[in-house]
Amino acid sequence: MDENKKKNPRRKKQPAALHCSFCDKSQNEVHKLIARENAPGASALAICNECVDLCTEIINDQGLVEAENSPKALYEYIVRQNQIIDDARDRANKALDLLNVSMPPGSQSQH
Repeated sequence: MDENKKKNPRRKKQPAALHCSFCDKSQNEVHKLIARENAPGASALAICNECVDLCTEIINDQGLVEAENSPKALYEYIVRQNQIIDDARDRANKALDLLNVSMPPGSQSQH
């Protein structure tokens, strides 16, 4: 085969960047993008970590507003928020373990 007639090596087609279905930021503009494939030809449904954080804040704020007039609902709201705090503390401790570091004294709350 003649050198000039060699075919160019095939290049893999790069997949299109995914975008958040809510804020339209690309997967390259956010820390995490969670996506679900739809039927062939349909675009993927996706949400970024920033929109998840915003939704969580809205849900928590609305939960407090709804619980204000009911002692039982307010107690349940407080229990849920404490669970969120405990979960966050567990994640932070796991991250500190990866660094082989412990929390400084006085930084952990006492219940």
